[in-house]
Amino acid sequence: MYIRIAFIAALVCSFLQFNSAEFPDDPKPCKFGDDDCLLKAINFYLREKNQGDTSINLRQIDPIDTGTLTLKQGADNPVNIDLTFSNNKIYGVANATAYKARGFGKDLTKKHELRFKVPVASLIGDYKIQGRILILPISGSGKNNITMIDAELILQWEGVPVEKDGETYMKTDKFRAIVKPSRVFFELQNLFNGDKALGDNMNLFLNENWKEIYQEVDVTFSKEISKLMSSIIDSVLDKTPYNKLFVE
Repeated sequence: MYIRIAFIAALVCSFLQFNSAEFPDDPKPCKFGDDDCLLKAINFYLREKNQGDTSINLRQIDPIDTGTLTLKQGADNPVNIDLTFSNNKIYGVANATAYKARGFGKDLTKKHELRFKVPVASLIGDYKIQGRILILPISGSGKNNITMIDAELILQWEGVPVEKDGETYMKTDKFRAIVKPSRVFFELQNLFNGDKALGDNMNLFLNENWKEIYQEVDVTFSKEISKLMSSIIDSVLDKTPYNKLFVE
């Protein structure tokens, strides 16, 4: 369920476009508030620069190294779990498409928004879970593959000016990532200490009830994705002054 957004990373990439390009195929700088130009630039970086670019502090975004993701929800929630994803990566960002942008004008303190369509995004790595999902107890640790199909990723934040070396840079604030999948598929290996019958039944239950499960963990999951996406964007924004990301 971790689409990957990273998609946000794409945004950061988009800013990079504004630096002087060494190659003729790189996008030209955009004017402040030129949404169409910005979207073209973001999609260029999603396709062509998804392995990262050290010159602009852009790290690899397909796959995205998620570090450790933790989802904890209390007993008053229908999905009462303590779930940790470690050594996970998000695959599929390179095939995402940015289709809407808002903000990015001369006043960097305004609200900014980017929207992406993500055909397929998969969170693959190791997991450990304990708790209850809807009516069933769940426990186990092993390999996971959680895949989202036809997801919309929405990234929203407010800009905060940061003065450094006589220049003004933008830092994200009140960052919010919203992920809306059309379908989610779960595969958790080695559930219930490797009991195949119980594990197969639980995976079947998860996939049959994916919508209700995702609705219950949406807020907690979005907070984790927001941390990941904001760190990618801030890393790029910290490289170049805001007034040099665009042209008049």
